[in-house]
Amino acid sequence: MSDAPMPPGLPKRGAGGELPAPPRSVANPNIEICLSLALHAIAPLAVGTYRPSIRPAASGEAARASQQEDGLVTDRRSSVQSETVRWTLIAAAALILAALAGCEREVTPPASQPAAGGDTPAARTIQIGLVAKSNNNAVFQAARRGGEAAATELGKKWGVKVEVLWRTPDAENAQEQANNIEALTRAGVQGISISCSDASMVTKSIDDAVARGIPVMCFDSDAAESKRFCFHGVDDIALGRMVMMELGQVMGGTGNVAILAGNPSAPNLIRRVQAVKDCAAEKFPEIKIVGVFNHEETAAAAMNKVESVMRANPEITGWAMIGGWPLFSDKDLPWEAGKVRCVAVDALRSQLRFLRNGQADVLLAQQVFRWGHRSVEILLAKALGKSDVLPAGVQDFSEPIRVSRENVDEYEKRLDAWGM
Repeated sequence: MSDAPMPPGLPKRGAGGELPAPPRSVANPNIEICLSLALHAIAPLAVGTYRPSIRPAASGEAARASQQEDGLVTDRRSSVQSETVRWTLIAAAALILAALAGCEREVTPPASQPAAGGDTPAARTIQIGLVAKSNNNAVFQAARRGGEAAATELGKKWGVKVEVLWRTPDAENAQEQANNIEALTRAGVQGISISCSDASMVTKSIDDAVARGIPVMCFDSDAAESKRFCFHGVDDIALGRMVMMELGQVMGGTGNVAILAGNPSAPNLIRRVQAVKDCAAEKFPEIKIVGVFNHEETAAAAMNKVESVMRANPEITGWAMIGGWPLFSDKDLPWEAGKVRCVAVDALRSQLRFLRNGQADVLLAQQVFRWGHRSVEILLAKALGKSDVLPAGVQDFSEPIRVSRENVDEYEKRLDAWGM
């Protein structure tokens, strides 16, 4: 190894020709490694550019000529060497900066892990899709509020962030429900709960979601032949029988009854209608069923249906409403209090006035707020492996609440507590 002097700014080699260790980095231990690698890579390049000429000694005129020649050569060589060293150092600086940047990127902690300072990682996010029958039905707006309340309450309790994705048609549309399930499946949500407008139209979409590892349940209206893992809501057969039992009693066991039935394809409503008929035949042989009347499930459409049926069938003395759709209307029912008896399902705040004005005798309140709340609770528990919160079986029934003129004020306080 030559003992030639090193260019300024470069590290000096040791006795064995080795390069010294680079300065220690106190900010990041990986930077020290990167600096060492960079300096070892560039130093031979820089050293190789500075090699002084060595000639045999001369004397007299030869010596003076040699010195002049050496001076010219040295000047030219120094210029070349200076330029070479300058560009070598520039390249070295760029290499070191690139190495430092790479090292910094290497040690940046991923977003899902705690940072170096011990910061708490962001909470896990769980997305749950809710697909109700329609946005224009008040009971499903209550269910939405229940789901959002559960997301806030249980997210805090279990240390996760819960997002409720409300994917409900404005008006009932089973094909749109199926499309919404498919979109939620593609989005990779952690669970889906649906109230089925038509089980036959949504079963394939439910089964496809389950096949891709997404748990699906039903609320309010079931798809019993699908691969959904559970159902939450009322027992529709028991509810239909309750409607008829209440109505038969206030009618004194005799009269003509119309059944208001909503969507003719909804599985839950089909079961309720059949239960009303069966109960009337078994318990009230003197009551005649005039007919079953279906309609779009909006307040206006339902009220129009009741009015037209009453005009066509003035002999009707009782209404078995397996859903309380017309009671969301601002209009009164088309009879004087006590002249026609009425029992209806559901008891939201706007429906209570029909108890107070005497046009309805009993309301059987489904726990519609709980539809959404329980759906989110069950799906979140399933996502987090909390088996103690899951229903014991496929059916997770909630009991309807009987509301009459005698307890309507007390019941309304419960609506206050639910934020409804």
